[in-house]
Amino acid sequence: MSTLIIKPPKHLSLEKAKAALENLDFEIVTNEYTEPYTKVSEAELHSIDEGLEEAKKGVFIPHNEVMKGLRELIENWENGRSNDYLVAKS
Repeated sequence: MSTLIIKPPKHLSLEKAKAALENLDFEIVTNEYTEPYTKVSEAELHSIDEGLEEAKKGVFIPHNEVMKGLRELIENWENGRSNDYLVAKS
């Protein structure tokens, strides 16, 4: 059995594409692992794309710095100290 992944054009709904393929005697096999577990909004996708572009340009915080800040945040919380300074001011 060969597997073919098809992405219908934007103007054609997935249901109509499936119906057309079934009319041509194609067997439709749903692979649940290819379906997203959550819905991602256009704004979230845009933010992800922006982040990837920034990373390509070297504009990011290194993992070790993020982890250092997180350890400090947890330590302050455990010791009852305020983490207000970590909240971005608008």
